[in-house]
Amino acid sequence: MVGVLLASAIHVADQWEKAVVLRLGKFQRLAGPGMFLVVPLVDTVPRWIDQRMFTTKFTAESTLTRDTVPVTVDATATQSPFS
Repeated sequence: MVGVLLASAIHVADQWEKAVVLRLGKFQRLAGPGMFLVVPLVDTVPRWIDQRMFTTKFTAESTLTRDTVPVTVDATATQSPFS
């Protein structure tokens, strides 16, 4: 019994992750990356936050500036892993 509680107290977040720790349903802290401890039966980890940045490449598009000069725009947009 004690071994099971001790094993459930240890969590490990990867290098690009953080964990939301709730104590009795109320925000306690963001934990990680690395090893962290929670109090079993009191603390919960309902969400893991991925902090990696995902990029999407767009093709070049032609447009006009305010003074009607044609330019070609090539952009990269970031995308949240939550969308």
